[in-house]
Amino acid sequence: MRSRWLEKLAETLWEYLARAAIAHIATALGFVAPVIYLGLTKGVAFFTRPASVSGWLLALGTGALLSSLLWTVLTIVRQRARPHTKYAWRGLEWPLRAAFWGNYEHFRAEDMAASFLSDCLGGPFCGSCKRAVAVRLEGKGEPCPHCGARFDWRGLKVSEELKRADPTEAARRAAYVDAQGDARAHRM
Repeated sequence: MRSRWLEKLAETLWEYLARAAIAHIATALGFVAPVIYLGLTKGVAFFTRPASVSGWLLALGTGALLSSLLWTVLTIVRQRARPHTKYAWRGLEWPLRAAFWGNYEHFRAEDMAASFLSDCLGGPFCGSCKRAVAVRLEGKGEPCPHCGARFDWRGLKVSEELKRADPTEAARRAAYVDAQGDARAHRM
């Protein structure tokens, strides 16, 4: 048990370090590439002339601009690299928002306010017709009012108090727990 946990930790750490190293190396290369290019094409004399300040400013300014551009592109690509934006759960579809991806490793559903939980998971929507639905959590399941598809509640464990007060929030909390588990286990 412990060795599996350590293996998973090592794998996650290695992934993070590899991604961070690639980002830093690419940014550094973007910064020094103009200096190297000018040094190779114009020669070292370009940087050692008495009025070489403009050459250094040109090289470093271009490098800073290129480096900033690379960093921005890498950040955008990392943000878009999310595996799925929708989570199918018991016949419902829950959009996983940026707040979910930024926090699923840190917070349990029980520790989150209802408004923050809504920021993490949108919906719910019917998995068949994709229309917004209200959840009642009654009996073994309930049909979609639009298309008749059934949502299955058998075996769902939620607080009876929360189920009576706000069934949609109760379903959202249960969906968050399952989505969080799947995201942590890399099943998404």
